[in-house]
Formats: sequence, structure tokens, C-alpha cells
Amino acid sequence: MSASDSLATFPPAGQTTTIEAFIRTLADEASIGIFLSDPEGHTLYLNDRLRRLAGLPATPTPGECWRHFLSPEDHDVICDEWHGVMTEHRSFSREFRFQRPDGSIRWVMAEAFPLRTGEGDSTGYVGMVRDVTPRQLAMDALHASEERYRSLILLSPHAILVHADGAILFINQAGTRLFGIATAHDVEGRKVSEIFPEEFIAGLPLSRPRAL
Repeated sequence: MSASDSLATFPPAGQTTTIEAFIRTLADEASIGIFLSDPEGHTLYLNDRLRRLAGLPATPTPGECWRHFLSPEDHDVICDEWHGVMTEHRSFSREFRFQRPDGSIRWVMAEAFPLRTGEGDSTGYVGMVRDVTPRQLAMDALHASEERYRSLILLSPHAILVHADGAILFINQAGTRLFGIATAHDVEGRKVSEIFPEEFIAGLPLSRPRAL
């Protein structure tokens, strides 16, 4: 079936009941959070997925808004950004954290787009919110691992020198003490041959020692 065939079978604009049912089913069953707001940014609708993600109660409450559940660290920044989006009638795309009533944190990626029914200003915003917590936790774990290894290398009692293509990329504190170098910054990026004697270089596994 081609794209034109699909469009031809879509309910015509006059069949509002069918279209509304289609949109509501899509929103209610979606695997991502979906919200709808008015032109001032006030929330008109949240689907169940977004409610669960933010820790909102199943029964809507007056004045309910996903921004009420932002983490304290992100609250002011995201609210200011959302206000600017409303004022300038532009799209919104940010990562931030929800702090749920039980204290747990969920990282999310939210996008919102102006909802227009004609050529004029937007009549509101439709937004999508994806849970990116697993990805964020993996990144945090990777950064923590990198920091641990970096600390082990920096604080190692053994001299550690990293080089590539004859240039010094890194030397730890034990290395600077051993070779009488003031700071690692003084040698990083320089050629090995500029810093160390030939007999030392001869013992290094350099790929092209003659070019040093």
C-alpha cells in the first residue's frame, strides 16, 4: 500500500467521532508520555504513560501539570525554558528529571511542538516524553568507572607514560617525579625525543623511532 493509498483511506475531516477515537486510542496506548497544553502552557491532557512516568495519580487533579513534578535541580531552568517557548511560539526539546512522590528520579527527554489548525498562532502544544533513565544510568556508571581508573593511574606509585606516534599524551605524578619533570602539562603533546634520552627511547615500543 502506498502513502497516497493510506491517506485515501484515512477518515475524512467530517467524521470527527472516528478521528477523535483514533487520536485518543493512539495517545492512551502509546509507549511514550503524551501531553496537550493550551497556548499559555497550561496542561489540558496527560496520558497514562506520562502519569506513571512522573508518578502522578491516576485521577486528574485541578491545576495538574507535569512541571509540578520536576526535580528541584531542574525546576527553574525548565520552567523558564517552557515560558520562553510559549512566548516565542517555538518548539521545545530538553532532557530533565522528574522527582516522583516516592522520591525516585526518572530522567526524561521531552519534546513539544506548536499545535496549529491554520496559518495563525498555535492553539496549544502537543508534547512527547520518553524515559531515558536506563541510558542516563549507563552513562553515569561509565563516567564513574572512567574517574576510578583515572584516579588509580594518577595516584599509582609506578610511573605511567602514554604515547602515540612519538608524542606524549599523558604522564602521571609518579612519572613526573621519576624523570624530574615539573608538571605533566610541561611535556604532554611534545615529542618523546625532546624529553627523554636515546637509551630510554630505545626501550620503548615506538612504531617509528627514527621519526622522533
